[in-house]
Amino acid sequence: MSTVELKTISTRRVLKLRKPIKLTIRKLKDGWRCEMKALNIFAWGGSEAEAIREFQADFVAVYDAMMLSDDKLTGDAQQLRDKLKAL
Repeated sequence: MSTVELKTISTRRVLKLRKPIKLTIRKLKDGWRCEMKALNIFAWGGSEAEAIREFQADFVAVYDAMMLSDDKLTGDAQQLRDKLKAL
């Protein structure tokens, strides 16, 4: 197990974070797992780099869903949105 620190999230667009986030990277039998438990985002890839790319894609999808949603979010979703805004 190792950690990776990201200052930006890069997919088709770039999200510049206010502070770096730390991801946990784990080697599994059949690939790599990249996670940030605080945001409940877990991604898998065939390589470490692929797992990080998949994490970034998942992060952007969650970010977009939370930022574009109206106030009909559940309490847990509102807490997640607030965590994302703080980044």
